[in-house]
Amino acid sequence: MNKKPDYLLLDTEFVREKTYFSKLCLVQISGPGIEPTIIDPLDPKTDMKPLEEALYDPDVVKVLHSGYQDLEIFYHLYGKVPAPIFDTQIAASVLGYGEQVSYANLAKDICGVEISKSQQFTDWSRRPLSEAQIKYALGDVIYLDDIYLTLKKQLEERNRLSWIEEDFKALKDKDTYHIYPEKAWEKIKIRSDKPKHLGVLQKVAASREEEAIRKDMPKNFIMRDDTLMEIAMTAPKDEKALERVRGFPSGQVKRPMGKAMLTAVKEIDKADPKTLPRKKKRKPFPPQKAGTLEMLRLLLKIDAAQHDITPRRIADTEDLQEIAMKGAKAKVPAMSGWRYEVFGSKCVDLMEGKIGLSLKDGEIDISEIK
Repeated sequence: MNKKPDYLLLDTEFVREKTYFSKLCLVQISGPGIEPTIIDPLDPKTDMKPLEEALYDPDVVKVLHSGYQDLEIFYHLYGKVPAPIFDTQIAASVLGYGEQVSYANLAKDICGVEISKSQQFTDWSRRPLSEAQIKYALGDVIYLDDIYLTLKKQLEERNRLSWIEEDFKALKDKDTYHIYPEKAWEKIKIRSDKPKHLGVLQKVAASREEEAIRKDMPKNFIMRDDTLMEIAMTAPKDEKALERVRGFPSGQVKRPMGKAMLTAVKEIDKADPKTLPRKKKRKPFPPQKAGTLEMLRLLLKIDAAQHDITPRRIADTEDLQEIAMKGAKAKVPAMSGWRYEVFGSKCVDLMEGKIGLSLKDGEIDISEIK
């Protein structure tokens, strides 16, 4: 990469089955003046510095498809998120290609090519790489150029570049990828909403997360969710009680992990109840608002079709419920930015009786009420 390109087409191959963090195995790049190239991070002779410089060059747009995992890898590798970025999956979602359209489908729709999936589940950590693997990997950036330029042009023509900035901003935010062990419990389903149970779960889940990070192992290799949940529910006070917890490795009882579990129980027993975590509870949706909700759903379908966007890209069921209950005061994405312009404002008008839905020539029509 001698000459600085305007944009860098980027993809990665990685494995994660036996590690906590993704193991970067290949980086594929291309762009203006750059032949489609493979960078092998597993080769000790590979100089990764030029790639790192390009990733964080503010004048070079990094183009990826469904780039969350790629960006997560670079964040944990270098400590910051590459920027600026352009995600073709996000761009395609506001241009009528579908909410989570695949790279293969975009390549077919835009470039007219069928991409083979023969190497989709290959082990990218093994060396040497076969010609078939290399060809497959390069395919992920060869067609990305036409896809990017086509989507960008369509966004410009339809004045929708601003529609995707919010999503790009979230992808560039380090909090999207940063690991917070104290929040790990929120992903575990537990048959209780008692603060003491949740408090123990929070602490033992954090201990497991930290151990998994330290050993770079999948967290379920350290301890399963069911076991953490049992510890939270039964609150073992001593080693014998901990040994009786289903799924807890007996060899770990006297080791640091076992001690951490027992310490968590003791700390929560002594904790101020006001400091303990609680489940976020949504208020039940009022039955008397069911008709309003159905009208909003119909309005969303009509509006999404008119703008050639999948409905969920504008609002989901929870958003619609909030709007049905709170109207213009609903704090949901659909009530701000471009979503408000194309949909949210119509919700307000519908609920205030300014517009109505009717059948006209066999089609549903949105019309102003005078």
